[in-house]
Order: sequence, then C-alpha cells, then structure tokens
Amino acid sequence: MHAVNIVTIVDTIAALSSGSLRNHVYMADDGWCSERKGTAELATACYPGQPISWTVHAIDVQSPALISEIRILDLAPHGPAARFTPGPEAGGAPQWTYWSGLVPCCLPPGRYGYRLQFQLGRGERSVLSIDTPALNVLSWTGAQS
Repeated sequence: MHAVNIVTIVDTIAALSSGSLRNHVYMADDGWCSERKGTAELATACYPGQPISWTVHAIDVQSPALISEIRILDLAPHGPAARFTPGPEAGGAPQWTYWSGLVPCCLPPGRYGYRLQFQLGRGERSVLSIDTPALNVLSWTGAQS
C-alpha cells in the first residue's frame, strides 16, 4: 500500500506575530478523496495500517518551522492516544521537518482529529499547535492497492 503524504506550509512570521496559527497554515495531501485541501482543516483519506508522512515548510526561509508533535485526539474508546514518531530528512541529520508512521490498525472507520504542533524559531511563545486537521479512516471494503 502506498504512503499518504501530507504537506504543511506555515506562514511563520504571521503566526509568531499573532501568537496563533489561525489563518497561517495551509495543508494538502496526495490522497485521492481527501477533503478541505489547502486549509488547516484537511481531512486526509487513509486506511488502517497505511503509511502516512508529514512534511512542513515555512513561507519565510529565515524563520524555520519544525514539527514537534503529532497526536491523534480522542482515542479513549480505541486505546491510548496515538503519537507519530519523527524521522530524519533524507541525506541529513534529523531536522524534524519530516514525520512518518502508520495509521493505527485498531481504528475503525471514522474521522479522527489530530494535533499538529510546531516549533517556530525560538522563545517562550514559539511552540504553536492546531487541532483542526483530521484522518478520515476509510473501510477496507473496496480499498485499492
């Protein structure tokens, strides 16, 4: 099964200036039936056990954006909250701009919101997060390989 790739673009200067990621995050993926592409409310279509990866890019190259955590929210009925682990960029030391993992196999079909947390530069207000994206876990019935 191919991996689903999610790309996030962050306007780091605007986010740091406002103290919020609201209206400063743009997300897209290569899922065939994902919803709300180009927004922070991206709902990525995926299947249990499918590889998934996130990358982040800053609009301003002098103000970096790094992923510091990805956590699926509200999984109490299905087990503990799932966290994805960071992976190093190809050909270099870990920069935490690339994270990967598997969609938890225990998830029944449904929409699962997740927290995407970023480290934007340095300082006490440089860690910001959004809880608006989601994984839209589909049923294996009719799945394509």
